[in-house]
Amino acid sequence: MLALDRDQLRSWLYSRGTNVNEGGVHQKLVKNFLSMKGGSPELVYVSLLEWVHRKNVAAAARIRGVHHPGHYDAWIVDALRKMEEELYGRRVSFPSW
Repeated sequence: MLALDRDQLRSWLYSRGTNVNEGGVHQKLVKNFLSMKGGSPELVYVSLLEWVHRKNVAAAARIRGVHHPGHYDAWIVDALRKMEEELYGRRVSFPSW
């Protein structure tokens, strides 16, 4: 809310099309998921989950200030780390992850 006008009605600030989500997220969602013509709801759901997971992993790496390990499957990264710890006694590939 911006202010009240002379009749004590709320005056809202309106800025059309300037939302950061307009071009950043929503256009990508429409392009990637609404273009799946003939795709089942399950396919779209799983694809959306994968997309969100990749965005979250990239954001976590950026926020932590660490290098992204290069793979989005956390199970594979954990298996590699476990194997390295068994072989070398320490983490080699992803020391900060």
